[in-house]
Amino acid sequence: AKAETELENARAEKETLDQTIAALNEQLTAAQAAAGKKAEESAAQVAGLRAASAIDEPSFDLSESYERTRERRDRAIHITNEGGGVWRVSGGAIERMVVQTDWENDEALSYLQHRFDRMGLEKLLASHGCKPGDEVRILGYAFGFEGEGEDEYAELNDVDGLLFEEDE
Repeated sequence: AKAETELENARAEKETLDQTIAALNEQLTAAQAAAGKKAEESAAQVAGLRAASAIDEPSFDLSESYERTRERRDRAIHITNEGGGVWRVSGGAIERMVVQTDWENDEALSYLQHRFDRMGLEKLLASHGCKPGDEVRILGYAFGFEGEGEDEYAELNDVDGLLFEEDE
């Protein structure tokens, strides 16, 4: 009889525990559902914020703008007064012209002088204060600046201003 009473008490205790576990499982499921819904809402909010803060692709191609900037920078001519009547000229395009010139060929030198004239190099040097007789250096070459004036051979080579000599 005592064993039966203990068995019945154990069954009742088990029933109470099963009901408590079932109630806790319901609460847990409800909490998980609420958390899942909250997580979904949060994810949707994050996605909305990301979309709102995203930078739209430009409607024009920026590479053209960058290319124009690069070309403008390449064509720029920089003039530096090194003192004592010596001037340094630098810049991508003008240095490339000097490097590509055949210094043994008079026609090539005349063409380089013509290109300098078309670029307005002589006027640019004069505007910076370069005077006739000053030395103008581009890379490893030095030129005697003659200044703005009439060149007696202007009709032949359509240039005036710069004589070419190699630096030693």
